[in-house]
Amino acid sequence: MIPYTLVRSDRKTLSLEITREGKLKVRAPKRMSRVLINAFVQSKEDWIVSHLEKVQNTLPQRQPFSLRPGEQLRFCGTLLTICPSGSRCMSLSPTEKRLYVPEMSGDVLREGLEKLAKRAGLPWIRSRLEFWAKKMGITFAGVNISCAQRRWGSCSASGRIHISWLLLFADPEDVDYVLVHELAHRVEFNHSAAFWAIVGQYMPDYPVRKKNLTAFSKQLYAQGWTGGSK
Repeated sequence: MIPYTLVRSDRKTLSLEITREGKLKVRAPKRMSRVLINAFVQSKEDWIVSHLEKVQNTLPQRQPFSLRPGEQLRFCGTLLTICPSGSRCMSLSPTEKRLYVPEMSGDVLREGLEKLAKRAGLPWIRSRLEFWAKKMGITFAGVNISCAQRRWGSCSASGRIHISWLLLFADPEDVDYVLVHELAHRVEFNHSAAFWAIVGQYMPDYPVRKKNLTAFSKQLYAQGWTGGSK
């Protein structure tokens, strides 16, 4: 039996997921027996093995997360130069276009950047969202920066929009696509043809933006931004 992590929930069917860490995750109904779950996993063994191998072959390429002095990092549409910090705190200087980073590494460094990004990036995201909302004639209930690693954004039924902190480091044109996407959900709370027509009206090249973000997601994973211990 291939080892797996079992996640039970209020669902009616079984599903399989190969995580970015090269592990198998099985989602199952709350009361389904292990016997049935194991039989399902065994019946999909060929598919599981082939997909596990594909993901696991990429793992050696993954680097530990780092921010090296002298390198540049795009944040909220601006290229920042990474500089060593004389204090124990990470700080941002918009006027100097510099990100000051103390001596820390791995998860601690990434968590510090996430906290700074959420705080410093919210005004920029809000202003871009307000720009597009006005242009599209759509309202929203509010916006916050989330810790999501697998979704660039989401829109709740109440109209509140959530944007992943990782999106703050993407190209601004690609960020705008996500914002238009989430605002379009205020009209069509689905991914129907009508929904994509709205997105295409304001972002005609959205397939290119989606492709860019897919590549960016892979880049972040390879550089240790996602898929860590968090």
